[in-house]
Amino acid sequence: MTETFRPLRLAEAAAVLSLATDLAMGQSLEHGLRTALLALRTAQAMGLPEDDQVAVFYTDCYQGMREPRAYRSALSPVAAADEMCREAEAGRLSPEAVHAVLHAAGQPRRPARRPAGLSEGECEVLGLLARGLATKQVARRLGISAKTCDHHIQRLYSKAGVSTRAGATLFALEHGLLSPPEP
Repeated sequence: MTETFRPLRLAEAAAVLSLATDLAMGQSLEHGLRTALLALRTAQAMGLPEDDQVAVFYTDCYQGMREPRAYRSALSPVAAADEMCREAEAGRLSPEAVHAVLHAAGQPRRPARRPAGLSEGECEVLGLLARGLATKQVARRLGISAKTCDHHIQRLYSKAGVSTRAGATLFALEHGLLSPPEP
């Protein structure tokens, strides 16, 4: 399959998911079409491959919050964005995917809040550690010395309240800090 069809396939998946949800909840077909368009924009903003269905799910979550349901009224765009951000901060959703969905929906960029007060660099180090890279490999990848890298690791261990790589990996997983590996 060529690269041109990837966003289209992602949007089609969003439409099918949304249509199934809507039929079960008595919503109109228009909701599925709006979700598909937003999924297409999200996929482009994130540069996701077709098999990454995170964008479809997050897009449907956001759009679903914007629609009235039998058990609640529709949320405003800001309230839906706030809810998505709270879920990301709690580690239940990927912050990068949430920000891509909100960007595609026309929401202003919000400063990223990282768990335990970790800096962006510490999150990057943690992500590489959680993938199993050794300290020297992380240092090479980031263009820093092994000693500086070890200092970052000790500081992030302290902030995260862990003392082992396994604990750090679990922390990263629980807080949505692992992004897809680079090719």
